[in-house]
Amino acid sequence: FLLTRFDTTLPVEIWNLLRSGLNPKTNAVGSLVFAVSIVLVVLFELTLLRRKPA
Repeated sequence: FLLTRFDTTLPVEIWNLLRSGLNPKTNAVGSLVFAVSIVLVVLFELTLLRRKPA
């Protein structure tokens, strides 16, 4: 089902985008989303560590 000729799977689509070259705006937005996600995870982990009794 995932490897049919009519539907393009996500890894194939990503590979095609990487081969053809991505738009710099797309790279910038992806980097921003990644950075915000990392910051949110770190903040969440820090709040959990502060709540635990030592």
